Amino acid sequence: LSMSPMTFPHHLARVMLLGWMGNWLVRFKNLPDRSYLFVVIGFLSQYLPWVLVPRSTFIYHYFASVPFIILATVLLLNYLRTRAPRAYRPVWIGYLAIVLLLFIGFYPLMSGAPVSRDYAMLLRWFNWYNFKL
Repeated sequence: LSMSPMTFPHHLARVMLLGWMGNWLVRFKNLPDRSYLFVVIGFLSQYLPWVLVPRSTFIYHYFASVPFIILATVLLLNYLRTRAPRAYRPVWIGYLAIVLLLFIGFYPLMSGAPVSRDYAMLLRWFNWYNFKL
């Protein structure tokens, strides 16, 4: 699971979508499955305290949320597998390919390996990226 600055907002969106789905499933379908709510509450209990911190935070402050992000991904893929079996295979293969490509692309920069300035600038998709060239 890539934790590059580009992908973290997508993880938050995935957990929020999972929370909406879990709330809808438990409330309106009367399903006893509360695993969705467990993941959302677990994620928010790890994520929200750092949102309120006024000083600078770093990516390692959010590492406690990663297991819940992984569980949210698994639950969403399982939901897709049971609700839309024909779409399941292309979605998980596409998701896996995107994650793998992002990992391969960002790993040299995030690990501190020497890279060219042009390569680093290619990976600087937003101006708020915090790395010096």
